[in-house]
Amino acid sequence: MPSDLGIQQLEEKNLARNQRKAMETASVTELLAILPAKQKRSVEIASEKGASSWLNALPIARHGFALHKSAFRDAICLRYGWQPPLLPSHCICGSIYTVVHAMNCPSGGFPSIRHNEVRDLTSAFLSEVCHNVHTEPTLQPLQGEHLKYKSANGEVGARLDIAAQNFWGKNHQTPYFDVRIFNPFAQSYANSSMSKCYRKHELDKKREYEERVREIEHGSFSPLVFSTAGGMGPIATTVYKRIASLIADKRQEPYSTTLFWLRCKLSFSLLRSAIMCLRGTRSFHSHSQHHSIALACAEAKVH
Repeated sequence: MPSDLGIQQLEEKNLARNQRKAMETASVTELLAILPAKQKRSVEIASEKGASSWLNALPIARHGFALHKSAFRDAICLRYGWQPPLLPSHCICGSIYTVVHAMNCPSGGFPSIRHNEVRDLTSAFLSEVCHNVHTEPTLQPLQGEHLKYKSANGEVGARLDIAAQNFWGKNHQTPYFDVRIFNPFAQSYANSSMSKCYRKHELDKKREYEERVREIEHGSFSPLVFSTAGGMGPIATTVYKRIASLIADKRQEPYSTTLFWLRCKLSFSLLRSAIMCLRGTRSFHSHSQHHSIALACAEAKVH
């Protein structure tokens, strides 16, 4: 049993810790009150759980936790809403080139690559702890069934991103997952809190797929919503905590360490994709005909 002196010291330490936290919270509140709206939004996004994972990790290349110098500078600019240097004036699509436009512009296919990076990373995590993991599983076609919402996807050949058996336990339901990544700095989200943004995208995905998965596939559906800054929605948070728990049990690692590692992997994936959107070369794909290599060499007398 601790002595009276030990109990008193512990109480004083807790009191000092709580007072320090209260002072820090008050300082942050005062600072946010005087920041411009754009800067305040950047601080809100940077304060999300998981958004700082890449910044807290030591830059060890063999673990995938390293950035080169210019990428690190770009990452800091993206984090705090600063203007990265040496950006082009116009995009190949004709629009003025801004950070917001770079994150959204489909030219070059970078948003699709960003989505696929998170999908494939998640699939790799699930493959370690689940059976029968499929990437882009095709849903069964509707045969006279009517879906409730007009936005529900009833198309033949509709696909989701991932399916994995036994994720929530040993039952007969197959969980399905679908990834969505949105840009929180887009003008359409300027007046919405991050929690509202996540709820909106989760609800959109559920209306699109949940009823079809539940009634036709007899499975469960979980939308995995991320921001380009590295934060994730409530449902995604629950899913990745479950993944971390399963991996920790299998590898006999601490759960907290495994969860931080997983968040770090996701954070770096989203960060590298954001930098690719910012700095990647955008060009129109050539649709020229592909001629036989042998014929070209023969006609040109190349030996």
